[in-house]
Amino acid sequence: MLTYFCLYLITLILGDVVFGYVKICKPELKIKDYEIYKGVYCSLCKEMGRSFGFVSRLALSYDFAFLALMKMALDDKCPKVKKGHCSFNPFHKCNCFEKDNKWIRFSAYIAMIMMYYKIKDDIEDSGFFKKIASLLMLPIATLFHKKAKKKYAELDCAIEELMKQQKELENKKCEKIDVAANPTATALSEIFAYGETDEQQKRIIQHLGYCVGRYVYIIDAIDDLDEDLKTGEYNTFAISYRLLKGDDTKNIKLEAGEIIDRTISEIINTYELLTVNRFGNVFDNIFYEGLYKEKERVVNKGAI
Repeated sequence: MLTYFCLYLITLILGDVVFGYVKICKPELKIKDYEIYKGVYCSLCKEMGRSFGFVSRLALSYDFAFLALMKMALDDKCPKVKKGHCSFNPFHKCNCFEKDNKWIRFSAYIAMIMMYYKIKDDIEDSGFFKKIASLLMLPIATLFHKKAKKKYAELDCAIEELMKQQKELENKKCEKIDVAANPTATALSEIFAYGETDEQQKRIIQHLGYCVGRYVYIIDAIDDLDEDLKTGEYNTFAISYRLLKGDDTKNIKLEAGEIIDRTISEIINTYELLTVNRFGNVFDNIFYEGLYKEKERVVNKGAI
């Protein structure tokens, strides 16, 4: 019981490790399509538990569920679905994908790689409590990373280099939003394109990954803006707009919303060039509804 409580506290402090920004708009999604989406999320949770243990589920997020969904949609092989039981509530049944689904496993391993670099970054740059939580998580995250790196060494090497570039930009207090977002966006493009053999599809999915990465970086920066101003942590919008602690950020968030809108438009334009073999209704919902809804939530957060 104490272990679960400690993990809960760490989750609360780490915060943005858990949820993600690439989400469905549930009210606009048909029940059958929602069951597919929920099945991917549940299957990813189960795979993390099988491959890395309970603690790894701290990295579970909508973004990694989206990654698994996209990779399965591009695969020629149709994934098998069956009824299973929730790992946290054994009395609750849910749709699950087969245990040996390579793309759900891929997403679980990439989640461990990204969690490791996120925790290392938080140790260097975060406030006291978040730094302590990250230090507590680092030993086990290192073990998870070691296992994931062994399986995806080349991809981990690329991500490590891009995260170094990201850190250098932050240390230089980069004020250009496009430049600041580039390493994270490039990392997502590499992850999305992994394993693709069709050159045309690969170029499209690579650009889609880049745009999604840009969207995630910018919306995350806006989501953290008020808190970063309080703590003095790096935020590209704070630097770009010369913001100080206590400044009103309402207009900045509205301007950022326009940047996010343009990024979503580019995501949609790229998606419409992509040939997906399944889950089209779920992707339509995410790209045409979910991304905009999440943008509105973040931009209007704290507004009176």
